[in-house]
Amino acid sequence: MNYQTNTRDCQAWKDEGLEMSTTSNEVAKLLDHAIDQMFCHVADPMIGGVIGTVDKMLEADPDFFMAKIFSIGVQGGCCRNSRTIAKLVSELEAVDDSKLNEREKLHRKASIEWATEKKRDACRTWEHILLQYPKDTIAILFSFYGYIITGQSRMLRDSLARTLPYWRESDFHYGYLQGYYAFGLEQSNQFVQAEKAVKKSLEINPDNTWGLHAYSHIFDATCRSQEGVDFLEENDTFLTDDNSLTCHLFWHQTVNLTELGHYDRVLKLYDDKILSFKRTPNAYHLSDSVQVLQRLEFEGVNVGDRWEEVYSVYKTMYNSHELVYDDMHLTAAMIQSKTGRESKSNLFESMEKHLNKSLDTTYGDVCKRIGFPFAKGIAAYCEGNFEEASNLFIPVYKDIWEIGGSKATQDIFNQYVINACVRSPNQFHRRMARSLLHERKLFRPDSLLTDRVLAKLDAHH
Repeated sequence: MNYQTNTRDCQAWKDEGLEMSTTSNEVAKLLDHAIDQMFCHVADPMIGGVIGTVDKMLEADPDFFMAKIFSIGVQGGCCRNSRTIAKLVSELEAVDDSKLNEREKLHRKASIEWATEKKRDACRTWEHILLQYPKDTIAILFSFYGYIITGQSRMLRDSLARTLPYWRESDFHYGYLQGYYAFGLEQSNQFVQAEKAVKKSLEINPDNTWGLHAYSHIFDATCRSQEGVDFLEENDTFLTDDNSLTCHLFWHQTVNLTELGHYDRVLKLYDDKILSFKRTPNAYHLSDSVQVLQRLEFEGVNVGDRWEEVYSVYKTMYNSHELVYDDMHLTAAMIQSKTGRESKSNLFESMEKHLNKSLDTTYGDVCKRIGFPFAKGIAAYCEGNFEEASNLFIPVYKDIWEIGGSKATQDIFNQYVINACVRSPNQFHRRMARSLLHERKLFRPDSLLTDRVLAKLDAHH
């Protein structure tokens, strides 16, 4: 992995208008290296990855303010680290304002908002920082992933459109930012501009897996599935086990293959590649696994006992409730598993308890209005109660973007709604299914998958 060799010391940060409250060149350079690892999606094993890099910063300078900011940004949404995060928040709040510059004060505000589940507020604060400091890579990184988590696809485009003019092509992270910008353009349905940006990104950094990721989204959104298959096969040397995007890029390949109807190849890719990531289970890998299996089941493919393994790996997450998006996938994994189905009531009780005590948070708000009824709809669908599922889905499906994720990953929720309505005995639901499929044809006119579902609807009704 090509990390930059000339990481910034204190003066270099200051020269870019990003002065920090430290005199340690060591920690300034370590912070830059942590940022590199985030952009490259490859943890440096020599230093223990991003978290290890943060630990090294705090060893060198226990009061280094931006190290604590970075730590919260990386793991602040993780309930499993709640004690660590609470301690960091207390330490940030205890720092006297006179010891901080204006940028650091804004970062403190954003970090506390993020750590206390006010994710949309945190995104607004990071955007405030970028209006004044457009080369602040920390604010760029955290706002970008914040927009994905909160489903604000337009801001993925607009934020980068505002900051990129201040960057030079010779800046180390410029190529990576072009990949981020390409993704934002694709999410805003500006496919020609997106393709131009992603080509620029990969020209500068050929091993840039976010660039590969953005291009995969373009192929999917424009129904160029065979091109998507060929593209990922041509770049498979970059899909290494140590890259945090590799599992997800394999997922993208399964989406291409499912669209083309190559179900045996999907199962082989799932078994040979995606399933191997269970050794490092996280919510990202959970959603990839669930999406592969559920999309196959929508197509009528028997996935065997694979749901049992998914649930056995990820069942410990059912009390976390970090993101509504994750809870949707956990619901599917649980209900599709014979052993997990018995715990359905426990999951819903846990979700309801968590949302009721956190109604003023992003999770509580989105879960109460959208996530909780949709999760119940997923459970009803997986249990074969298609009319009940349709009744739960229809009032909320148009707002499903608020649970976060990309348009490609959110498409599974569209498919839940369509397939429930197709299979419901209710005539209104069947009319809804046809309307949704016509709508889908507008945005994806060359989709083979959509054609197959329309044919199924015509055959049965």
